[in-house]
Amino acid sequence: MVSTQVAPSQSGISLVTVCLDPATVSAVSRVAAQVLGASFTGNMPDYLPRNRDVDLLKAMQQCEGCLCVIDADGDRELAMETAMSLQQLLGERILLIALSAKSDTDLVLDAMRAGFAEYLQSPLNCDQLHDSLVRLQRRWAVARSAKSGHVLAFLGVRGGAGTTTLVVHLSTFLAQLCGQKVLVVDQHRQLGHVGLYLGLPAADYHFYDLARNIERIDANLLSGFVVHDVHGVDVLPGPEGLYGFTDVPLSSIQQTIRYLRGIYEYVVIDCCQGVGNANEATIAECDQLYLVATPDVPALRDLSRYVDNLLQYNFPPGKVSVVINRFRSQGEVTLDGIAKAVRLPVALTVPNNSTELIDAMNTGKPVTPESRSEFAKQMRKWATSLAGPAAVAENGTATKRAFAFWKG
Repeated sequence: MVSTQVAPSQSGISLVTVCLDPATVSAVSRVAAQVLGASFTGNMPDYLPRNRDVDLLKAMQQCEGCLCVIDADGDRELAMETAMSLQQLLGERILLIALSAKSDTDLVLDAMRAGFAEYLQSPLNCDQLHDSLVRLQRRWAVARSAKSGHVLAFLGVRGGAGTTTLVVHLSTFLAQLCGQKVLVVDQHRQLGHVGLYLGLPAADYHFYDLARNIERIDANLLSGFVVHDVHGVDVLPGPEGLYGFTDVPLSSIQQTIRYLRGIYEYVVIDCCQGVGNANEATIAECDQLYLVATPDVPALRDLSRYVDNLLQYNFPPGKVSVVINRFRSQGEVTLDGIAKAVRLPVALTVPNNSTELIDAMNTGKPVTPESRSEFAKQMRKWATSLAGPAAVAENGTATKRAFAFWKG
């Protein structure tokens, strides 16, 4: 049985269906061609990972954009797994629609968390599909036309690794030293610390509040959620209580990150722990994922587990980087030993400077680029490697003096 019919698309958009009957495939193809100019690429006869149609997956990777309609009822668990796998494969280039005879609220929420942008009733109503594709077309056009800032995600492999400290300082150094427009995002689901480290009072809104309102986002709405110009950066805090309302679809988190990267030159995200929940969307959307660990055996055990999990997604080379915080080079696991244990090289080490950093944390005043400490020196190098020396040179005389410090 031939399951694929790979064809070129004049619009660059391909249509792929999963486990749909021939009549539904025909109807979906007709509407997708009318609204999106999409060309039918193929129907997967089974869900991932049971499907073995490598040619179809390659064709999806090569397309400019992909619309995928999935029957969610044949095997619901595998349908959700298929959606998440395809989203990891294609990122913002894919739009997912679930087709199901079941409309229970919990099932719809599960589908949204898995990355589906729309949830339609079966048997297929072509008018509903048409309206959904018109909505998705507008969303897709905004995402694809937006300028592309850089999204840097930081994920601590265990509590106390110093991840928030690195997020706050890299962000403020990018802004103060390099003149970049930076947004710091706290994605912790409870008791976020980014606001505390930056000396902010309790905020009215947090990241998940914005994500719940992403369908009506514009510049004015965003301005009401963001705390502006705090030590040179804008801030989207995390919930400060134990039970913040953070249950939002993964698709909304992805859409929020895509929108923010169109506004800021750098979006620096302090992720909650774990690979599930909000982190699935963030990891898929970010340009660079920094795994933060300390040079001790428990942290390196956890780091190894994270790397093993993330390597299964076949991310582009270099997307996942290891950062060793509080590195002293004596009496600790060596960098070669770490690289061998986790099968990834150590991209960066950050020296310990407990007195200066504890003072910064307790006062809400981050270390500045003018500091002569070894910690500040490394942060200057890191920020400059991202933004480039030209950005530092163009950012005024005060930061030119700061830039001179890290040369010697």
